[in-house]
Amino acid sequence: MLVDVDLLTFYGGITETFSHSEVIFEEGDAPRFYYQIINGSVKLNHVDDDAKELIQSILYKGQSVCELLLFIDEKYPVNAVAISQECTIIKVPKSRFLMLLEEQQ
Repeated sequence: MLVDVDLLTFYGGITETFSHSEVIFEEGDAPRFYYQIINGSVKLNHVDDDAKELIQSILYKGQSVCELLLFIDEKYPVNAVAISQECTIIKVPKSRFLMLLEEQQ
């Protein structure tokens, strides 16, 4: 889902910059924000009990990160980790993002 950054900002979005390997959210966390990549890239991964990593997806500029989970009562099944040297993400609190969707139909 690609949403105009100005609209996300209007609804309370704030930008954060993550460094390479910095965790954006962890598996098991409850979804509290809509995340959209402004610059850089993010990997969605799972690390098993033997410390083996399974990369499920790589996301790039303009893509949103696990937004489906904002609409269901489930925790993140993956970690989101910045993989570019500098990754800028805009995040909007869940309640404000749902308000955006309701008001901008």
